Amino acid sequence: MEPSTLTVRDLQVWRSGRQVLGPVSFSVDPGELVAVIGPSGAGKTTLLRAIAGLQPCKGQIYCGQEEVSSYPPAARGSALVADTDGLFPHLTVQENVALAGGTSENLQVTLTDLGLSSLTRHYPGSLSTGQRQMVALVRALLHRPRWLLFDEPLAHVDPYSRARLRGEIQRIHRRIGAASLYVTHDLPEAFAVADRIMLLR
Repeated sequence: MEPSTLTVRDLQVWRSGRQVLGPVSFSVDPGELVAVIGPSGAGKTTLLRAIAGLQPCKGQIYCGQEEVSSYPPAARGSALVADTDGLFPHLTVQENVALAGGTSENLQVTLTDLGLSSLTRHYPGSLSTGQRQMVALVRALLHRPRWLLFDEPLAHVDPYSRARLRGEIQRIHRRIGAASLYVTHDLPEAFAVADRIMLLR
């Protein structure tokens, strides 16, 4: 997939008759990384889930000129990397990543690109938190997404691994050229990774 501008217009999320997000409007250009900050409960995760199609919402979401608001998650061309890796403990690294689909060639290239080719037969329980997040990142990248959505991907990673993983995320973002949103509570992290910062209140 080719990277495309992400445009959000008057996005709103309601739960049990109460508005929990919005209206929110913004756009992110291909190759731009926008950090999303704000207090707990402001709707940062809800925003990412709505864009990915995992949260019912009102408003419009555009991929370039194409409105994708009614599309199922798989058809939106987005990849969501959450704060927990979501790996299946009984499957090896290669088996976990293969669940996302894609060709075996793409899988091997992506694993090698992120320095994980030696871990393909390992199980998640034998990996560090940082390594597990790297595997989750590989899984998200298999289909070359138009948008990258990061929901506090470094929240549970130790300081040493955090610096390396942050560098990998920035490198991948630049190489793919996707429009990227990066949710974090960490202001120094936001300033370190972002081209622009958006505040949700």
